[in-house]
Amino acid sequence: MKKLTAALVLPAILMLSLNLSAQTYWLARKDGNSLRYDVKVPADLAAIIKTASKDGWATVYSTEQRTINGKAWTFHANTLGWDGKVDGGITWEGKTGGVGDQWADLNSSSPDWQNCWSKVIEPSSKVYNGNWKTAKVDMLENPGTTAPGVVIDLSNPENAAAANVPMTKEQAIKAFVDKMNLLRTDPANGNAIIDALLKRRGAAWMTSKEYTQDDIRGKTRQQHHNDFKAWLKTQPKLGALTWDDDLAKVAAAGKTSNKFTKLDFRMDAWGDPVEEALGSWAVDGENGIQRLRDPRLKFIGIASKPGGSKQEFIIVASEVRGSVYTAKDADFGNRPFQLDVTGLPVSEKSSLAYERCPQIIGYPNADGTLDIAWLTADGSKIFVHRAGKTLQAGKANTLEQRRTFNSLGLFAGYTRIGDDDFVLSAERHTMPDQPQALKLFKNSNSSMVWSGKNEGKSGVLSPLYAGSSKLAAGEGKLFVAVNGGYSHPYVAMLDASKLNQTDAVSTGPGTHNFDNRLIWDGKKFLVMENRDHSYGTVLMRFSPSEKYPFEKRDERVRTIHSAMHYANDTHTELGAVQPGVNGGYLAIIATEQDWDDKFGGKPRSETDPIVNTDGMTNPFDIALVHVKANFDDEANITRFDPKRAEDGMVALNDGGAVDFGDENPESVLAQYGNNMTWGGEGFEPWYVNCTPVINSQGERKTVSRHSTDDGFNYNLYTGKDNAYQMAAARRHITTAGVVWGTNYSKGFVGRIPKGEKFTTAQRPRLVKISENNYIALWEEHSAEVSGCIALDNPRYTTNYVTTKAAKVTLSGSGDQVKISVGAPKVVAPVRMHWQDDAFNYQGKAAWLTGDAAGRKIILHTVDGNLNYTSYELGLSAPAAGGGPAAEDK
Repeated sequence: MKKLTAALVLPAILMLSLNLSAQTYWLARKDGNSLRYDVKVPADLAAIIKTASKDGWATVYSTEQRTINGKAWTFHANTLGWDGKVDGGITWEGKTGGVGDQWADLNSSSPDWQNCWSKVIEPSSKVYNGNWKTAKVDMLENPGTTAPGVVIDLSNPENAAAANVPMTKEQAIKAFVDKMNLLRTDPANGNAIIDALLKRRGAAWMTSKEYTQDDIRGKTRQQHHNDFKAWLKTQPKLGALTWDDDLAKVAAAGKTSNKFTKLDFRMDAWGDPVEEALGSWAVDGENGIQRLRDPRLKFIGIASKPGGSKQEFIIVASEVRGSVYTAKDADFGNRPFQLDVTGLPVSEKSSLAYERCPQIIGYPNADGTLDIAWLTADGSKIFVHRAGKTLQAGKANTLEQRRTFNSLGLFAGYTRIGDDDFVLSAERHTMPDQPQALKLFKNSNSSMVWSGKNEGKSGVLSPLYAGSSKLAAGEGKLFVAVNGGYSHPYVAMLDASKLNQTDAVSTGPGTHNFDNRLIWDGKKFLVMENRDHSYGTVLMRFSPSEKYPFEKRDERVRTIHSAMHYANDTHTELGAVQPGVNGGYLAIIATEQDWDDKFGGKPRSETDPIVNTDGMTNPFDIALVHVKANFDDEANITRFDPKRAEDGMVALNDGGAVDFGDENPESVLAQYGNNMTWGGEGFEPWYVNCTPVINSQGERKTVSRHSTDDGFNYNLYTGKDNAYQMAAARRHITTAGVVWGTNYSKGFVGRIPKGEKFTTAQRPRLVKISENNYIALWEEHSAEVSGCIALDNPRYTTNYVTTKAAKVTLSGSGDQVKISVGAPKVVAPVRMHWQDDAFNYQGKAAWLTGDAAGRKIILHTVDGNLNYTSYELGLSAPAAGGGPAAEDK
């Protein structure tokens, strides 16, 4: 036999061999799906199995007590190694691979040895390198001289693991999933699972230098283990992960197979079996268990690592089944967009269009049915389906297909007039501020009833490049509101009875805003915008009877809340606006309770759109205000006029004020008269409403708009080349009538340092479910300040946690409207699309999401008691005798 060194006769083994007559030892033999301990082990081999290597190798020898059928037995496990054909010598395998230099002689000619070799050792061996082989052995110690009659059922992976029998790949993966699910569903007992895995490394391992002293990621394994135990004790119970064959295929492929998907979780694992990785993660400071405890994850798949050994695996997990990842690109022409899973391909040089345009729009009908218009994930089609009056939770409901439209690439809006479906679509764009097609279709692509124009150009400037869009109908008119490349908006009012006629359309370019909402309140079109250039969140109204509604559009603007650090950074996220009391309106936004403009780091220059800072933002909270019914009366319109100021102050429409510092208002007026504009030449006049339009009883707070030391210079132009420079101008804004629905800002004063983690509100929604009763919805995110970014880029990194709801009620009248907000409640870990509105569905707040893998639409509802229900809506083929025109199929 070949040996690494000359054979050694070990005194310890010889001593042991002299004392084995009092008991016998038995190896386990596979018998179908059972393990029988009936193969007798010769004394010299038993001594080797019971001995750890003395040459410095971290061997896998262990001994433990196990109870089987009510009787306690002692078991010994080890891993043996040999070179070529064993003819009298054997060594030990190290835990991390390789074999030791220390050898032991044995009598390989004895009958017991030959029986062990042929029935257990050789059949269970695997090639290590060249002729080298290794085998795990599990030996039972029996106080008697006959076979102990112990039989173990191997269908349970736990039994196989305990017996040190090599699991099949399927068994090993099942054991990993089972243990991970226990760590999710029963974290209180999770540490016992990890301890049991670590115990397999041997009784002495928990006191070894490797565990107590070795430095790994800045701590010892013992310290990492203690940290993990403390963390796991604080974790809530979660749902179990479900095995998914398609996700296993994704893991085996090593990447997703199409361009529309992104995977939530992917991690390499080393373990033999793979469940051993859980123990390693717990003591090595890795975050595999933490990541797999993400509450959003629902499905899991595992595969052996391509090109690696049998001990290396790839683990993937997701919110959705793997069929969405294994689908071909062409399949996404009939699948809905699914948030965080599928999405439109991003535009060249910009990802701003991703999710910003509408995806799934719900349109409740008076008869209790629900029409749903949705864009396919590849942007090629817009379908319209209808849900019946009665839907069943927990069962398959089928949607009837009504229409199909060939999309220009983006979905810009949907509404109904009678039995006619109107769909607005926009071209995909590649660059900002370039004309693109914007077209309105009625019932099919063969009836294009309007094409958007913008001051004689071939189309609207980059519709939906960095904003949103809406389409609404009322009294036979259609209202279009579209944001384009870097906030260039476009508005139009169309007469549905005169479509394609010259006098059917009134259009306007609008003013800068990054987001909008649009509702028909029964009498007028109400527009809510998130504006830049000092406006903040504004409201406007347009009557369908107006022939030229956009001629003096900005005289209609009323600011209802302002939280702005500088010209383009609004620090507010739009929510929704709904009819309120006495003809007024209730609006919801997410914004900061406390903010300032004291930048850190480099001051902003005239050409620098980004402020380099150590963080200058606070958590967003849910804010509600109520607006008077007559907020846009002509009497409330006033141009900026320093003569009306007291001590340099000019009242804002929300009860706030503007402070132009130490400049004498009379001298400003004498030089520039009443024609001053704010922000620079070419911008619209700044109108100020001196009559408060907010009539809710809420917080009033004055905050700083510009500090005197921030290095800013602001210009006031007359529309001519000469400009008055107002260095380091100050502006103070008072917010009025705000009722806060959350208090995520509690404990934060001023700026949050970069890297600080906190909770914030995102994507607020508001649904009126009955007179004076509303449901507020929002997403709760964990966040971390990563710097202050201007325009429409993220202010900080956020990660979705859950969706919450609260009941909102109105009472009072006149200037005494009271907004009452109930305690927030977690309703579901279900996201809301950035742009799609929530709506009233049969007296409940509702929103829609897509299931790309299952080709379904999901309807989510929250009732007046904040009870959540979901309905699966399968996408059917066109109904007999109806459906799309031939050219649209």
